[in-house]
Amino acid sequence: MRLKARDSNIGSALAAGSFAFLLICVIGSSAALSGELPSERLDRIRRIIGERGEYDLAASQLTAFIEEFGSRPAAAEALLLLGFCQDKLGKSQEAAGAYSRILSEYPNAPANLRADA
Repeated sequence: MRLKARDSNIGSALAAGSFAFLLICVIGSSAALSGELPSERLDRIRRIIGERGEYDLAASQLTAFIEEFGSRPAAAEALLLLGFCQDKLGKSQEAAGAYSRILSEYPNAPANLRADA
């Protein structure tokens, strides 16, 4: 069977996509592989926000943090930080969603987190 140029381009794209997926998996799991604790990870993300002002990067890392540690109390703080970043990025609807999740999913979160939400 003879491959057409289009078929070979699709195969190349699939191979590149597989490599990109693998790269994302490796980068995404680097914190878990390094033994980084949830509190250390939040500290690192806070520095991304406070020292560098990279709200988009912080928002993506906070989203991953919430997915990974959603059952832990630290996820409530991560949602607060996510809402803050989304506010800074002009995404007020997404920010409101993050804030409301604190109230609905973490009713036992510390009062200061719920008050800020």
